Amino acid sequence: MSKIKVCVHGLGNIGKYSIEAIEAASDMECVGVVRRPSSIGKNKVDLREVDELVETDYYASDWAQLQEKIQIVEEQTLISKFEEKFKEAREFVIRKKYVDTYKLDLIKEELAKLNKDDYSAESWQKVQDLIKEANEQKLQSKFDKIVESIDLNTILVEKQVVKIELSQVPQTSYIFGETLNVEGGRILVIYDNKTQEEISINPNWVTGFNNELLDETQQLTITYEGCMAIYSVTVNDVAIGINVEKPEQDVYRYGEDINLDGLKVVLQMKSGKTNPISINDCRITGYDKNTLGIQTITVKYQEYEEKTFEVRVNDYVIGIKLTEPIKKTYSVVDTRLVTQGMKVETIMASGNAGSDVTRYAIIDDSNVDFKVPGSKDVYVTYEGYTKTFTIVVN
Repeated sequence: MSKIKVCVHGLGNIGKYSIEAIEAASDMECVGVVRRPSSIGKNKVDLREVDELVETDYYASDWAQLQEKIQIVEEQTLISKFEEKFKEAREFVIRKKYVDTYKLDLIKEELAKLNKDDYSAESWQKVQDLIKEANEQKLQSKFDKIVESIDLNTILVEKQVVKIELSQVPQTSYIFGETLNVEGGRILVIYDNKTQEEISINPNWVTGFNNELLDETQQLTITYEGCMAIYSVTVNDVAIGINVEKPEQDVYRYGEDINLDGLKVVLQMKSGKTNPISINDCRITGYDKNTLGIQTITVKYQEYEEKTFEVRVNDYVIGIKLTEPIKKTYSVVDTRLVTQGMKVETIMASGNAGSDVTRYAIIDDSNVDFKVPGSKDVYVTYEGYTKTFTIVVN
C-alpha cells in the first residue's frame, strides 16, 4: 500500500508539529516543505527534548556540539538537508554530568538525628518520598529543584495526640480536706502516627476535684493536649476525736453515786459535723464516791483521745456529838445555865473528824426552872441534829 504524500507549508509551530505527526504516521510521507525565501535561516528549530534540557546538566563540549547541530538545522534551505540535519540533531547523544548529592546528603544527616516517632506519619513519609524522588533524578537541575523543596522545618509536623486512656488509676478515695493526689496515676497517650507512650499524670491536668464535697461521686477530668479522660473519686468524712459536754451535776455528797444526766458525747468529724454517741458505748472512769475532793472523770470512746471533766465530792454532817458541861447540879438560887466544858462536834459521813461547832449550836433551856427542884432536860441543836443533857436543881 502506497503512502500518502504530504507537503508542509511553512516551518512555523504548526508546520513543525505537522512534520512530527507525519513521521509518526505509518501511512504518510513528508515529501517537502514550502517556505518563503525571507524566512530561510531565521526560524528556530522546535526540538521539545532540547527545550527541556538545562545546560548545566551536561558537559560543556557536548552542549556546544548540540547547539551547533541545531544551528545547522536552522540554516538549511533544502528540505532534504533540513530533514537530514534535523534527524542528526535529535539523535545526538549528549552526555549528562554526574549528579552532585552533597546537599541531599546533608539533609539525610540532619534527618538521621531526628526521631521518626516524634513526627506525624504523613509528614515523615513526605520527606522520604522527596528524598526517593531526588535520588531517582539523573539531571542536576531536577535534583536540585527537588532538594530545595526539602525543608525539614517546614515539612515535618510534630505528631499530634489523638486520644488518651487512663492506664493506671490514681487515688480515688479521699478524706475531707485532703489535697488531690495523682501519684502513681498514668495515662496512655496515642498519637496520629500510630505510636503511643505511657506518662505520669500531672496534677495540673486534672479538674473537677472538690475536697469538701461529701457523699457524692465526683467525675475528674484529665486534659492532655486537647484530649480527655475521666475517672471517679469520692470524698469521705472522717472522725478526728470526741467532744464532751459535762453532766448537769458536778458536786456530790460523800457516798453519792455519779449522776450522768446531761452528759453528752459526740464524735467530731473533720468536716465540722458531729455525730452523737451513746454514753453506754463509752467507758467512763475516775469517779469514787468515797473519795473527797476534786475528781477528774475520764470519757473514753474507741481509739479516740479521751476527754475529761471535773466533779467535786464533799463530806457532809450526819449528826453531832455532845460533850456535856462540867456543872450539871444547880440550886434554887441559881438563875442561869452554865455551859462551861460543853463541846458540840459534827459527825461526818466519811468518818473523818468533825468540826467544833459549839459556838454555832443552839442551846434550848426553856424547860429549865431553877425555882422548881428536880431534873431538867437541856436541848443542844446544830443543823437539825439535837442532843440532850440533864441537869438537877436542888
